[in-house]
Amino acid sequence: MWQGVNLFSWISLLFFVSCSSVVYSQADVALPRMSPSARISFSIGFTDIDISYSSPAIRNRAVWGNIVPYNQLWRAGANEATVITFSEDVKINDQLLAAGSYSFFVIPHRDGFWTAIFNRDTEQWGVRRYDESKDALRVKAPVDTLCDREERLHYYISDNSLDQGTLCLRWEHRQMCLTITTFLEEQLRKKIAETNSSMSLDSSWMTFAEVAEFLSSSPQYLDWALSFALESTARYDACRNWWIRAQIEARKGDYPTAIKSATRSLDSGKSTADDAFYNNQEQIIREQISEWSRYTKG
Repeated sequence: MWQGVNLFSWISLLFFVSCSSVVYSQADVALPRMSPSARISFSIGFTDIDISYSSPAIRNRAVWGNIVPYNQLWRAGANEATVITFSEDVKINDQLLAAGSYSFFVIPHRDGFWTAIFNRDTEQWGVRRYDESKDALRVKAPVDTLCDREERLHYYISDNSLDQGTLCLRWEHRQMCLTITTFLEEQLRKKIAETNSSMSLDSSWMTFAEVAEFLSSSPQYLDWALSFALESTARYDACRNWWIRAQIEARKGDYPTAIKSATRSLDSGKSTADDAFYNNQEQIIREQISEWSRYTKG
């Protein structure tokens, strides 16, 4: 009788363990990350920039020198390594970085500059597999103090101009920023070549004129704008492209040359039958020539 009870007890125990195993295997719930995934995309000129990272929170902890030790490699986020992608070649703090995707690391220092690292191995978790020989670029980056505390780490990208922008990492009261410079002029010339490849030679002047007019709205690009305007007028005599050129020359302060170009614009318009641009702009051009003439009188 005792042996039967003992056998029954063993069978019950095995059944309980079996059921418990089933229960525990079914309780493997996918929970949200403490440092959620984040992504930011932005374009500077023709260059697309994408950053994928995990965003840790302070959660009442000391960050710098504690969660993130000084003078040690940091993944600049959490979980998988932060990955930054550039669709075109760029300069980071005036140093060349080829188009592509990079793991992004930072070495924080106590002084006012940190080390930013772009590494070619994008399949990394944290810093365990980091290989310095795969670094594509290392740059020193200034660090600022923020007035407001950032509870979570996040990245921010802004454009300062058509060809330059800023990439910033912010967390707690610290902000590290990098200057991104794109190759806008080269990219514009490539776009012009692609556009003109399907146009007749007599029409190609219009592409250069449009680019010149676009750039002329920003004072820092007047030299570029003039170079495109010169190429346009060298290809074809039209009221429009000579007028665009004249306005750029005037914005650069070269009023005598601007008057000559504006006069050439009027002459070209008069010699072309049914020039709609000339018919609409003639009076404006003449008034502007009169205005510029005042600046040329001693």
